[in-house]
Amino acid sequence: GRGEGTVSLYGSMLRAKTWTMPDPARPGASIGGAAGWLADGTPVWLGGPGGSARVLAAAAPRIAPLLTQVTVPDDNACVLVDFFSRYPIRQVLGDQGPAAVPDGPLRGDFRIGFVNGNWARVESRGELRLDRDAAGAPQVVGRFGMNDYVARVVEREGDTSQPEAAKALAVAARSYVVQHGNHDHGCFRIDDSSSTQRVLPRMPTAAARRAADLTDALVLIGVPVQYHHDKAAPGQMSWLAAKASAQTGLTFDAILARTWPQATLTSFESPLSGDCIEVAGAQQWLQRNAPLWARRMEGAAGYETPDLPAVCEVREGRPYEDAQRNRVYVYRLQTEEDRIALAHEYIHLAFQHHPRGLDEAFVERTARTLIRTDNPIQ
Repeated sequence: GRGEGTVSLYGSMLRAKTWTMPDPARPGASIGGAAGWLADGTPVWLGGPGGSARVLAAAAPRIAPLLTQVTVPDDNACVLVDFFSRYPIRQVLGDQGPAAVPDGPLRGDFRIGFVNGNWARVESRGELRLDRDAAGAPQVVGRFGMNDYVARVVEREGDTSQPEAAKALAVAARSYVVQHGNHDHGCFRIDDSSSTQRVLPRMPTAAARRAADLTDALVLIGVPVQYHHDKAAPGQMSWLAAKASAQTGLTFDAILARTWPQATLTSFESPLSGDCIEVAGAQQWLQRNAPLWARRMEGAAGYETPDLPAVCEVREGRPYEDAQRNRVYVYRLQTEEDRIALAHEYIHLAFQHHPRGLDEAFVERTARTLIRTDNPIQ
């Protein structure tokens, strides 16, 4: 899920196990909290009256500002970037004169001259390297820690005037490289290009790096991630729309959920990050049928059209739904019984806020009616 509302307060800086237990001093009441580590390895424990979600929310105003001072290690993943991949390079010159720069790490300010006659400036402390391709032509390759890379994308593709929008863009940028980057010697490898993601060829600002650090390792899984400067589409976030949402007070996880309601926000380093194996054709089938079901169930007590869930394969046991992660788990989509099983779990989501959602007889009867007849649901 999305952290029961706490990921918006702490980002991914707090890695803790929550706990709630009866309060021995107050019969019928609870105490709760969390124990774990910050992103830099600092151990953390907190507790107070109420359940863990309440304690975390109450503590956030005091703790969240401290998290911006935490230095997040940038060595858990790396990204190789082929700069200016669509524009052949003619030469790379230093600012000290017209002498050509030798191959190897670049340190300082440089001008890149392209075959088409254009020039670009880059700054490097050794993270950029002048190499040669197979034909001997010069090329500039960057090697960055994941958060350094994400911060450079945030600053190049967006800005940091709205911090929550910047954090949303950071998650989208990280998701994109994890989904589309090739694997090369332990790093993700991707072009610097308008057809992928553009990367700042100099150090990012502290604000851009903060957006990357506060969302350290967070990605969206279960959906393909795309974004555009000003065009929203299914599965594609508009950067300008994200900024507008942030101005209204939406947090970064809520901004992401507007474009990708069926996605899971998690760490790409988590062993659970790839735990949804899609059932072939199931989500497309559900997307076609859910609007028809909504019309037939209109007016039924307790019915609410849910966001389209991800449809995942059951690893073991019976089909089930996971309302928190907006998923349904089934075996396959081949027979009528398979379609009834998928409709059954969807009905659980549609009535999740009503007692009918716990009535297995009602849910099964409704699923069979939806698949086998055209009768409205009462």
